[in-house]
Amino acid sequence: MLNTLADFMIALLDLVEAEIKLARRGVVVLVAVLIIGFIAGLTILGALGLLTWAFYSILNRVMSQPGALTLCALTLLVIAGLSICYARKLVR
Repeated sequence: MLNTLADFMIALLDLVEAEIKLARRGVVVLVAVLIIGFIAGLTILGALGLLTWAFYSILNRVMSQPGALTLCALTLLVIAGLSICYARKLVR
């Protein structure tokens, strides 16, 4: 009886050790994915800022500064609204 209990405890501790190693590896992968995602998000945000600036510069040559700013802002609001609608559709 005692031998069987000892074998059970050893097997249980081996299982716990394997699960801890697997969880640690999963946490490392999760942190790496979060860091890469954060850097990618910052890069995309910077690229969108530069595209907005270029769009504004083109519009500023064609129309007055307030008109260019207004048209640029409205375009960005439409893009943001469409993105939100698309994200809501993905969640459903």
